[in-house]
Amino acid sequence: MKALRLIFTIMAALLVMEGCESDFHIDGEAELVVEGWIEAGGYPVVIVSQTIPATSDNQGFDQIDSYMMLASVVISDGKNTMSLGQSIDPKHYPTRYYTGYNFKGEEGKTYTLTVKCAGITATASTTIPPSVPIENARYEAIEGQPDHYRVFIDFKDPSDRDDWYKIYTKVENKDNIFNSAPEGVFKDSDLATEASVEVKQGACVPEFKTRQYYESGDIVHIKLCTTDELLYNYWRNFEEVTSLSRNPLFPITVNAPSNMKGAKGYWAGYGLSEIELTIP
Repeated sequence: MKALRLIFTIMAALLVMEGCESDFHIDGEAELVVEGWIEAGGYPVVIVSQTIPATSDNQGFDQIDSYMMLASVVISDGKNTMSLGQSIDPKHYPTRYYTGYNFKGEEGKTYTLTVKCAGITATASTTIPPSVPIENARYEAIEGQPDHYRVFIDFKDPSDRDDWYKIYTKVENKDNIFNSAPEGVFKDSDLATEASVEVKQGACVPEFKTRQYYESGDIVHIKLCTTDELLYNYWRNFEEVTSLSRNPLFPITVNAPSNMKGAKGYWAGYGLSEIELTIP
């Protein structure tokens, strides 16, 4: 799962100058940014960086790694503590991030993140909510466009609790990582109990090329993540900013919600359901 806070910051700067994320600043000292998540059944991933000033000298996505920060990163589940080490993976984006393999995320558990960097201590806690299983994935041909398809997933939204959802996608041989699906964040009050939602392709990172439709031969991996209300609001903010930032009448000056203390960003726990779909 990729974190988008740093990317959000750079996109805002790029789009404003060219006239996609909020929480950027024109000048002043850089601020610490922490982006992290832990999925049910997965290992934690944390990216430590800093805000990037929206100046003409900072316009390239290839500069993102230069804003990565060395830090002490520790996660605790209340009983066990794990120090994360820095990994470098050219297929990941950004290429440098922190992870550890002592334990995986579990539904219902609360995880505390502590990051120490450049004299700053940042902390946050998150609880992994129950997952909601994907029951089916399907595709539909697009009329008038041979070999192009839309994709949908079906699932049952539990009626005895509140749920917030986020979708990620990865297409084999086209994506190295899971990308955030456009319009892929919603709450259960917007859904029927027998829910069916369209799964749009996430922008290809790092090129950020948007592929509107799926094609014949695509092997599509889909993650349906459950999260909490704060992270839902974060991704809703992301969706709004990426939309409004293309309109010069709307400035991008609002901060996205954050559960971090001492830094900007987020620490997210995700319930997880995953499915694979092959389009012939």
